[in-house]
Amino acid sequence: MYTTLPWSALCEAVSCLKVDLECCYSVRPENEKPRRPADAALHRRGDTVGVRRHAAALSVGRMCGTLCSMSASRLGDKARLLRLPDMRGLEVLEARFVTYSFDRHTHDTFAIGVIDEGAATLWSQGSTLVAPRGAALVVPPAQVHTGGRYRDAAILSYRMIYPGAEWLAIATGDPRLSTSPPGPRDLVVVDGAVRAELGLLCTSLLGPASTLERQERLVGVLGRLLAGHTADRACVAAPLAARRARDFVHAHATEAISLLSLATLVDLSPSQLIRVFRRSFGFTPHAYQTQRRVEIAKHLLAHGASPVTVAADTGFADQSHLNLHFKRRVAVTPAAYARAHFFQDGHRART
Repeated sequence: MYTTLPWSALCEAVSCLKVDLECCYSVRPENEKPRRPADAALHRRGDTVGVRRHAAALSVGRMCGTLCSMSASRLGDKARLLRLPDMRGLEVLEARFVTYSFDRHTHDTFAIGVIDEGAATLWSQGSTLVAPRGAALVVPPAQVHTGGRYRDAAILSYRMIYPGAEWLAIATGDPRLSTSPPGPRDLVVVDGAVRAELGLLCTSLLGPASTLERQERLVGVLGRLLAGHTADRACVAAPLAARRARDFVHAHATEAISLLSLATLVDLSPSQLIRVFRRSFGFTPHAYQTQRRVEIAKHLLAHGASPVTVAADTGFADQSHLNLHFKRRVAVTPAAYARAHFFQDGHRART
């Protein structure tokens, strides 16, 4: 337990911390008798105030050491998610990772970001890419991918926005893009103009800026990406059995599903089903179910449900199970995601 002292006494205790510690632990010649600890010397003199100050100094020292240790252990992984009602609910993620990495996941929006420091590694469609500092990332909706710090980089710091396809339709004036958005030609874009515009956009979204400025910058970034860095994606139809299995899992994601029953439903062996499902959608059936449960959880949290209730309603074993899978795919906990929607939604904040 730490000693309670007035502020002035605590400041004095901190100032003498170095002296007290040197008195206790300084190196001495071999022929010199060991010094008594500083607190023992104070007791011997009957200096009660000195004893209290010395105890406080050592307590502060221990506390500072603990805080330094905690700071070092928590130095890397930080993430902040914002939701902006004036931008049609656009979500913005600001993250700094040292050890954290994403599991395989998808988004129902585009994921467009800029690497501010370090480097990122990104896996998608069988290829592993590296995004250096200053590069832009452009991942289309529903594309399975992972992400994290590149092994040769000390940290990964980036900002990411998640615009829905309707923003592409707004940016281009083409309503067809809201249902059939084009995919990026490259997931990693190294372009100085894109980097500059995307950086200014993220700064305006994360800081004080008018709605007009934010919307102008977003439309400008999307227009530039569409004009110079997109291409039509080839549509490769998944086998009928895989589509039927996916549709069933999609519709019954919160329920307990048996692989054997699912395989029987589509007339494949369990091993055949896993292979064709992964080849078609980038997920195994179980991973697809987990991703779908996280999407449902996001929707429920955004509408005010508590994480405990969401865990039960989405089929997770408990709240810790929900937290584990949610953070691996969204980078923040369910509680943090719910707070982002509650406190940053002007209508709900007033109720």
